[in-house]
Amino acid sequence: MGCNSSRKNLQEKSSLNSKELEKCNEKFKKLSSIAPGKAEQFIAIEGFRTAFTENMQLADKIYKFIKSQSDTNIVNRETFVLSMELFTKQKSEIYVYTNNYKHLEQYQLLLLISIQHPEIYKKEEFKLQMLTKVEITFLQAGIFIKEIINMLSPKGNRLSDDDDVAAKLLINNIFGDKTSNMDLQQFCNQIKMEVPLINTVIRRYFAGKFTDSSHKIQLPELTDNSLIINYQILGLFYLSTPWFYQTKKLNLLFSYQEGQDQFDLNLLSNQLLSQNSPTLLLFRHVERLNKYEKLPYQHTPDENLDAFEQHYLFGYFNSSRWRLAPDITGDKNSSIFSIVPKYQQFITGKGKGQSKYALLNSDQGRPLPQSLQKKLSKFGLGIGGSGYEQHRIWIDGSNLKDSYITDDDKTFATGHILASHITKLNIDRIEVWSVEFISTQQDMSHFRQTQMNHINQLLEDEIPKQNVDPGSLINSIKNRNSRIQSAIHTQQVEEEKYGQ
Repeated sequence: MGCNSSRKNLQEKSSLNSKELEKCNEKFKKLSSIAPGKAEQFIAIEGFRTAFTENMQLADKIYKFIKSQSDTNIVNRETFVLSMELFTKQKSEIYVYTNNYKHLEQYQLLLLISIQHPEIYKKEEFKLQMLTKVEITFLQAGIFIKEIINMLSPKGNRLSDDDDVAAKLLINNIFGDKTSNMDLQQFCNQIKMEVPLINTVIRRYFAGKFTDSSHKIQLPELTDNSLIINYQILGLFYLSTPWFYQTKKLNLLFSYQEGQDQFDLNLLSNQLLSQNSPTLLLFRHVERLNKYEKLPYQHTPDENLDAFEQHYLFGYFNSSRWRLAPDITGDKNSSIFSIVPKYQQFITGKGKGQSKYALLNSDQGRPLPQSLQKKLSKFGLGIGGSGYEQHRIWIDGSNLKDSYITDDDKTFATGHILASHITKLNIDRIEVWSVEFISTQQDMSHFRQTQMNHINQLLEDEIPKQNVDPGSLINSIKNRNSRIQSAIHTQQVEEEKYGQ
């Protein structure tokens, strides 16, 4: 009777719904039954740790915080359940605490717990204004970022370790060359900019453990071994790229390794054109240095590095179905990104005035109009630019050594993708992965939408109206109509394939 009354009282105090509260109570029962805890009465730290096998040190810190919220200095049911509200609900949903914790973003709360700042244990006396005096050390920031990365572990083991790639990339982005302390607000602004989905990840992490298992974090599965990325890098994508939440698998479509393979643009083209789903293209640029030159970074998942090689990782996410030139592939969800030396994304830039995301030009394409034959005389893959030229990234199909990269174009945001001195690319590895969503329906829905966007864009194509001879005008109209019919036919074929 008392137990039921207590649970009813909790439902009145908490913003957790009935299913979430039931799940949380089940978890409390399980953890409290682990000695030296007492079943249905309180959780001991030994029991709490079992829920955080990938984040044991963080578990101890969170337990210490939850315990500090109890009037009896134990993690009883009420303290446990109401604390979970802070970690799983958005600020606007939290109403249980009268103190100022509810005014903190989840990552701010977790940061203060991670560094074990004395102010965070004061409960009712906690004052937001005190945070203006808080400074974050380089070491504290590194530990906190590793704890966040570990939340993304696919198997409940530590994803981050002492020499991991992902944490170093983020910490270097935030602190740059400095190792001095940074004030809390500045650090929070920086990390939110670097990984904008950090709050969502924290909420899903705790909800998946304690209130709703359907929110459990699951990184996409790599169906083959990668020579370029690992699960830590996928973790960075998960923290910064919304489409990763609905991704089930990354399937390897194409792989090139210098010294073992001959780069074949037609093979790459065939693999890209065969896909209905988005694709992830990864490239590795290598600089071979002499033994007297300094190696400023050496951050790649490859453990067998040549002592005198400098590796840079970058890529392109294509959010729509690939098409051959003269069609442009991609939409506003497409983006260029770099991983090493700096993790960053380049989305469509404001005021750029172009939407020329990617151009795939192979000798398998259909005959081109005479007006485009000169512009499309070179075979390769162009990313960004003005459509048929001035690409941000050019992967040359005839000679890979003629590939290049620039720091500006008319489609994507300006900035150095790699180091500022690199313009000529020396690519030694390429991987292309297809993105498989959680359900086929999502695949088809995404494909249908991108196809319709393509058709609408073709319908809006400007037909020359002035100073054009009738023959050229007729050819232009015929070419546009042919491309529209081709796009419609492709959509019909794919819908039949999926039985829509």
